[in-house]
Amino acid sequence: MTQFKILIFSVFCVTISFSAQAQYTPQNVAKANVLGLGIGGFSLAYERAITNNLSGALTGRFMFFDFNDTKTFTFSGLGDVDVDYAIDLQLIGVLPEARFYVYSFFEKDAPEGLFLSPYLGFTRTKINVGSLTNNFTINGGTAISFLELGGTIGYQFLIADRITLDFFSGLGFTTFTLESVDVQVISTTSNETINDFVRFDRKLPLGATLTGALPRFGASIGIAF
Repeated sequence: MTQFKILIFSVFCVTISFSAQAQYTPQNVAKANVLGLGIGGFSLAYERAITNNLSGALTGRFMFFDFNDTKTFTFSGLGDVDVDYAIDLQLIGVLPEARFYVYSFFEKDAPEGLFLSPYLGFTRTKINVGSLTNNFTINGGTAISFLELGGTIGYQFLIADRITLDFFSGLGFTTFTLESVDVQVISTTSNETINDFVRFDRKLPLGATLTGALPRFGASIGIAF
């Protein structure tokens, strides 16, 4: 009798397990934005469904760009001057957002369907520029921060409850703040600093901030679990 009860209980547990799996909808999505890879930029995001029509997402944005070239310039009294220059750009940012899923072609809950998404983002960019001429080495750098507030509309497809395709576009207001500027000129003949301009790691009182509207768009592919 005891063995029969154990058998009935086991069948009941297995039935409940299969039923739960059949009704299961993935609540988490890890994805990457495929736009921007051609210029060294990419973003990684994690999205978590909170209710049937609401999710929260956190995106990390990164860009690393390095370029160098040589140009020849002609100056009066100096003749032709070869200039070797390099540009190094580093961008790191974070962007939290809420997604309100308002409609699904396939009658599914979040994280699938048409969504409206307000977002708030912060990004910091460093740009270093270096050039080498016949007589001087010039090094310069700047740091710029971006504060964004806006909204997007998009659709996220959930394929076989495993693969996600996410497309979105929108508009946001962005404030650009110049944080610091460094410039140094060095003689290549004597290797002595000719002029070392004042370094200022602060917000400038005039002309340091600029606010404008910028579009935001993307296409991501991810894994739901």
